Amino acid sequence: VIAGVSRTLRTLLKDRMQDATPAVTLLPPDVDPDDGTDKRVNLFLFQVEENAHLKNQQFPGSGSHAGVKPPPLSLNLHYLLTTFKGQDTEGAQELLGDAMRVLYDYSIVTKKLPQQRAPSTNGDRPPVLDQRLQEEYEQVKLSLEPLTVNEMSEIWTAFTVPYRLSVAYSVSVVQIESLRSEGIVRLVGEPPRAGPEVFPVPY
Repeated sequence: VIAGVSRTLRTLLKDRMQDATPAVTLLPPDVDPDDGTDKRVNLFLFQVEENAHLKNQQFPGSGSHAGVKPPPLSLNLHYLLTTFKGQDTEGAQELLGDAMRVLYDYSIVTKKLPQQRAPSTNGDRPPVLDQRLQEEYEQVKLSLEPLTVNEMSEIWTAFTVPYRLSVAYSVSVVQIESLRSEGIVRLVGEPPRAGPEVFPVPY
């Protein structure tokens, strides 16, 4: 599902940006694509953290009277959005604004959102949402994540290239279902016998 979110965001940008010519990559900012293109939008997953609000919470409607299924692992994903257009700084800024507009207009990606530029089959177009996420309970929700100059500097310090104008986005909630077996819950009833029983008997 983590890779499914990345593929969904890539499809969304390629499908809804006004400028349809740039490539959309999922690489670290200091790695150049194999095709050598210098006009691209890059999404880099730089942090994965557990969602504290949904920790240990079950899927709605899951479980039964005889067992409790382990709760899913709920995650927040953090992406770094960077644009490249050779030495054209203004062009890279235009790409950045175009990409940010798309992520703002479609801050919640549902399976009903179709691809506009994909060929249709029997009148239907494939969804933007990745197939792996089609049956997930939680929707893919995006929000612009404000980072301070120091936080952004710490991220770029790990790369071997100079700093480029970037913005960060948070995606929630991504849930990974546990493969552990269900625990058995004892039915409500009389408690098991423990120790001797005492019966009062009248004379």
